[in-house]
Amino acid sequence: MNKSERLEGFNALPLKQRKAIISMVETDQSLEEIRKDVHVGRTAFYNWRNKDNAFMEGLREYSQHYLSQATAKAVRRVVGFIDNKNPYIAMQASLSVINLGGLGSVDGNNKLQEAQIRKLKADADIAEAKAKQINNTDETVRIVFNDNLKPDKEDNQDNGNQS
Repeated sequence: MNKSERLEGFNALPLKQRKAIISMVETDQSLEEIRKDVHVGRTAFYNWRNKDNAFMEGLREYSQHYLSQATAKAVRRVVGFIDNKNPYIAMQASLSVINLGGLGSVDGNNKLQEAQIRKLKADADIAEAKAKQINNTDETVRIVFNDNLKPDKEDNQDNGNQS
């Protein structure tokens, strides 16, 4: 998918709307400043932003395009710091790449931590099952046979009568 296909809705908009979207995404200008820069009335500008589906779709497309470019640039920059001579900077860059690579993340979505939590929950379930089993064994009687016992007097008398 090339650049123009991703921005199909955006590229279909009139020039004033495209300029407004670019300013909304790429600058710190207020909406009022943007409105004045593209020479459009308040009502028309409001309608673009809140009622014009084509404008809203173009804004969504351009925002995603801009963020994907910025993300790629940021990742390249962070990766460049991995070989930094300062070990602290190199470590931070390495951790960032690990996080962005899916083994962890800056937003708390840490796959390794999630796996550890799943293991702890499984261990807790096993311990709970064992505890229930122990509690249930109190209701049953265990019979233990020991071959090392010496026969009682009664046992000896019974054996003598059988012969």
